[in-house]
Amino acid sequence: MKKIIPLLAVVLLFGCWRSPEYYFKKGNQYHLEGKYLQAIEMYNRAILARPNFPEALNSRGLTYERLKDRMKAEQDFERAVRVAPEYMPSYTNLAGIYMDLRFYRKALYYLNKAVKVRPDYPHAYLNRGIIYYKKGDMAKALEDFTKSIELNHKLLLAYYYRSLVYSHFQKPFYALEDLNALIKLNENLPLAYFERGKMHYRLKDFKHAAEDFSRAGKLKSTNPIYHYWAGLCWYRLKVYEKAQEMCEKALELSSHFALASLLKGDICYTEKDYECALTSYKIALENDPSNEKTYTRRIKMVYKRIRRK
Repeated sequence: MKKIIPLLAVVLLFGCWRSPEYYFKKGNQYHLEGKYLQAIEMYNRAILARPNFPEALNSRGLTYERLKDRMKAEQDFERAVRVAPEYMPSYTNLAGIYMDLRFYRKALYYLNKAVKVRPDYPHAYLNRGIIYYKKGDMAKALEDFTKSIELNHKLLLAYYYRSLVYSHFQKPFYALEDLNALIKLNENLPLAYFERGKMHYRLKDFKHAAEDFSRAGKLKSTNPIYHYWAGLCWYRLKVYEKAQEMCEKALELSSHFALASLLKGDICYTEKDYECALTSYKIALENDPSNEKTYTRRIKMVYKRIRRK
């Protein structure tokens, strides 16, 4: 019996054993299914079997983020960077935590480190560019977004943010090029159409602006701002029926949207519906008293018209 028991123990041990890769893949499966606690258990087993397993450490960190345990996520990303300095995703994930907290100096430390280890890693330039953009250093942001696009032509966020930088530098045509490239990569991004619409509007191309704002509104019909801007463009084009329709959509979604009420008032005034205009301007004033002068000026203008009648 003394010889049989150790033999059984060995059989049981190897019968239950799986490779670190098995547990890692199982953890990923649970993560995708939203079973985060089970995913962590699998990653724990993978890391127990292979302590220097950066992919498992990184994935466990991402899972902790899903569970809003930022401290444990940070620890896992730091450990992944420490055990495998050449594994890039953990640098950007760690920087992402600090970016969310607005700890930009810490985030830059890891992104600079990532670029030093791997100068051809586009996501490090992208995230560093976003930090520079948020800090107001547009020149450095532009440099990093351009570098990230050179390294990866399919980085959507790089095109988006670079278009914002070009807009800041009063270069709408360059911004349009980036937004066109972004939409070509993904035709279902409402924010891309919204920003492109604003560029067209700035260039007084109200027709294309209206089309872009309308497209954004179709993709995300719950955003009143998209409908408002579409209405504003149709108003500029003197297509008052469409302008009114977009205004009503915006106000249905947000009855306190003062700019939409203002626009509705302008449309009604142009259409000589002075009662509607007066009511709309008064609602705008009620919802946005900080711009009292704008609304009272229009209200007085309506009263003058009514008296003339």
